[in-house]
Amino acid sequence: MECSIIIVNFNTKDFVSNCIRSIVEHTTDVVYEIIVVDNGSYDGSQEEIKTNFPQVQLIESEKNLGFGKANNLAAKFAKGDYLFFLNSDTLLLNNVIKFFLNYFRQNVYRKLGCIGCNLLGEDYKINGNGGQFPKISHLLKSRFYALRFKFFDKDIEKIFCDKIDYILGADIFMPHQIFKEVNGFDERFFMYFEESDLQLRVAQLGYAIEIIEGPRIIHLEGKSSYNSIRKMIMVQESAYKYYYKNRPFWEYYLLKLIGVLDSFLLLFKSSYTFKDFITYLKFNLQPKKK
Repeated sequence: MECSIIIVNFNTKDFVSNCIRSIVEHTTDVVYEIIVVDNGSYDGSQEEIKTNFPQVQLIESEKNLGFGKANNLAAKFAKGDYLFFLNSDTLLLNNVIKFFLNYFRQNVYRKLGCIGCNLLGEDYKINGNGGQFPKISHLLKSRFYALRFKFFDKDIEKIFCDKIDYILGADIFMPHQIFKEVNGFDERFFMYFEESDLQLRVAQLGYAIEIIEGPRIIHLEGKSSYNSIRKMIMVQESAYKYYYKNRPFWEYYLLKLIGVLDSFLLLFKSSYTFKDFITYLKFNLQPKKK
């Protein structure tokens, strides 16, 4: 088996169906399998996959395991020499997997760890590919540009990143053996920052992480995640875990301070309520969970 395509799904029935169709339509001359982990969906996703895609290996979880844990579960069943972690809200536009496989084979004598591609928006324009490994200087730089250019609500770090350290979790292609070597995703990250943490460990072992030309993937960004204050808390909680695990202690505490200050900024945003402000402030003031 050349490649195992792993997709985590949570209540994205239409998106995951279209994603699978795009894989089947565009993938040729490759021996592959598709593994979908359903994280306790209640929108009929399981029935949709069983009925229309019997060739897909469906792993049904009774609860939402989170992104990293679900991917780890699928990887245990994967038979492919390579793993392709693909978001459910993506569409393949060409023979993406063949491009990735060929790149690894053409660079067999290099220490290559993970590859991905420039992701396209619905307008077919590039809207992201990766970022720099998180650290406080990057965060402060992004905040400076946010205030200067009024991009506060956008992913500034991605826009102003001049060097890619990690690939977005929407399309990570890597050898199965390397995934095992770094012990997979850290399951303490429920969602967000798990891809940068994984690839940091890959990079620390001396493997290269690269974006390549050729593959074309549309990423309907954010369609399979949460919104509003709940998402803010999930992102920030994972950020705290990443900094506590991978950065100097003073960066972790400075990030906590920034989180508290961010809470007060919600008072000036019409899309958030006073209750949201209190909820987010309490979250940022709480001590680190054991």
